[in-house]
Amino acid sequence: MTNSCGCKTTTTIENESLCPKCRQQGVVVGLVTLNAQIKNEFKAFIGDKEHFFCTSKVCEVVYYKSNGELLTKDKIKSLITLKDEEPQTPLCYCFKVLKGDVLAELATNGSSDVIKRIEEKMKGKECFCEKANPKGRCCTEDIKIWLAQQGVSSTSQSSCCSSNDGKNSCCH
Repeated sequence: MTNSCGCKTTTTIENESLCPKCRQQGVVVGLVTLNAQIKNEFKAFIGDKEHFFCTSKVCEVVYYKSNGELLTKDKIKSLITLKDEEPQTPLCYCFKVLKGDVLAELATNGSSDVIKRIEEKMKGKECFCEKANPKGRCCTEDIKIWLAQQGVSSTSQSSCCSSNDGKNSCCH
């Protein structure tokens, strides 16, 4: 299920399918994401089966189906926040925030307000997470995890695609 900006409105795993390579639980991705992210020569992978994003940081698989078909990083257009460490890897695909930029900010300031800046921009409804992010979801939770891996805790209390009143708040 998605909201008006295309972000997933639930954080629960929607199927019990495991990555055929690493056996880690994945998350469902939609056709909009696949069409935007898969290189043209590999689009035959897209069919009528349910597709998943592999959430393992170390697995080369990005997308897979429950029948065992899979696509690896080299067949995807974007570098992937969860799987790539290069400085040019996006943290936020919609607003072009790169790992290297935030690492420089951390080195200079000892902290980063990247989540706050992204959430502020999201209020303008300029995000397109479902197309831009290979995971097909909002990036803020992945950025919080990445910041924690850098030894920095996020000061942001909000979370994309959820709010205290139960309404979806992603990208508004």
